[in-house]
Amino acid sequence: MKIGERIRMRRKEENLTRDQVAEKVQMSETSLFNYEEGKRVPRADDLRKIAKALNTTTSYLIGEIDNPSIDALKKGTSNEDRDDPKHNPGLVELLLQELELVRLIRLEEQKKIKNDNEGLPGYVHKK
Repeated sequence: MKIGERIRMRRKEENLTRDQVAEKVQMSETSLFNYEEGKRVPRADDLRKIAKALNTTTSYLIGEIDNPSIDALKKGTSNEDRDDPKHNPGLVELLLQELELVRLIRLEEQKKIKNDNEGLPGYVHKK
């Protein structure tokens, strides 16, 4: 199950609307919709906020564990450890995915700028 599916399922289990969750985590309802639909991947800090609002863990949302209960993690693991990439390899993977998305977005922006500039008088293409 993907992150978005887990967010949606947990939100419904908690009997919350998208609007209620979005308000709790201070993001737009559209952003939450895009996460649930798999159109975007939440940033690590947003994922932590969403997990807290849904009374679950980032480990559950990223699919590391199947039990959404906060108590499902081993006793003695603090919230800080759970959300620290050093102690949570799934979070590291999520951060790497986020970095790759940022890289792709920047490449697209650079292509657009280049295409926009090509029509300008005096533009010289640099290799």
